[in-house]
Amino acid sequence: MHDNSKNTAIVRAVATFCQEAGMDMVAEGIETEQQLKTVSALGVTEVQGYLLARPKPASELDALIERGALVTSRASHRVQS
Repeated sequence: MHDNSKNTAIVRAVATFCQEAGMDMVAEGIETEQQLKTVSALGVTEVQGYLLARPKPASELDALIERGALVTSRASHRVQS
């Protein structure tokens, strides 16, 4: 998004559409706290990106889930590494 008003307008429009249609929306590529704040303020409920967690091999997924490090709740946008 990088502080671009056109990008923000697009995210806002898609987020509004998804909310009104009862659909979930995932904002991908969240790399900064500012991007997270912006998309959250626009109504995006699901996010992923380097800010939250670096890519992990599939073989590590079970261990992350078992120790509770993978947050899957909509209430939180954080994944602990």
